[in-house]
Amino acid sequence: LAYEGPALAALDRAPAPIDVPLRAAAFVFPGRGDSRVAILASTDAAALRFTRDDSAHTYRSDFSIVARIVDARGNVVRKSSQPYRLSGSADQIDRAKRGEVLFFRNPSLAPGRYTLEVAVHDALASRSGVHRATFAVPDAPRGSLQVSDLVLVGRAERVADAERKQDNPLYVGDVLVYPNLGEPIRRGRDKAITFYSLILPAAGAAPSAELEVVRGDSVTRLPVSLPAADAAGRIPYIAQIPIQPLTPGTYVLRLTVSQGERKEVRDATFAIVE
Repeated sequence: LAYEGPALAALDRAPAPIDVPLRAAAFVFPGRGDSRVAILASTDAAALRFTRDDSAHTYRSDFSIVARIVDARGNVVRKSSQPYRLSGSADQIDRAKRGEVLFFRNPSLAPGRYTLEVAVHDALASRSGVHRATFAVPDAPRGSLQVSDLVLVGRAERVADAERKQDNPLYVGDVLVYPNLGEPIRRGRDKAITFYSLILPAAGAAPSAELEVVRGDSVTRLPVSLPAADAAGRIPYIAQIPIQPLTPGTYVLRLTVSQGERKEVRDATFAIVE
């Protein structure tokens, strides 16, 4: 696809361009077969160029996002892209610039170690940004306890039945969660940290869990009460912790899920600012 060319070229540049800010992450969700990986990337519309046509009283922008997944041998195993050609009435240009651009895909992947490579290219400004992140899809024994990545939730919205996509792992019932892609949590704005993990228990006794908030050598343990498994045998665990007791700094939220002799640990790092 022709529009992919500049973004793919940005991925091959060294050092990687950072002219357009780009946030991206991969979140692994286990399945009874291959795992689903939620791939998200976002940039601020304000960082992109919008041109105004005063004679037509319109604005436009032209940019694209390309994401590819590379395996441990350096082979590209998945690639996807999206062109964005936004336009509208000139009196709405300031509103358009205040928005966020979100890219989402959810491929299935076999167990292994991977690198997510994402590039955004602004055609009107001839500027690009690149983000890379490594992740792993665990090779869990069939029928054993499995736990997804721990997702810090940036926001959530309720979605009508007719609009839901059944293969999207970010649905919790009728609520679609949008992961926090590294944005700091602000004490003056946010009252709590919402987090989500999908648990696939093995047969037998129900699993148990423990939650820890870690900062340096300080560890605070919080009680966890897991819900019962749903009709599909899954435990979608979503909860909150208040941020009021936490001072500004960098923390690790750690979820440990145990069932029998098997134990799974998932971490998520977050920063609190005033």
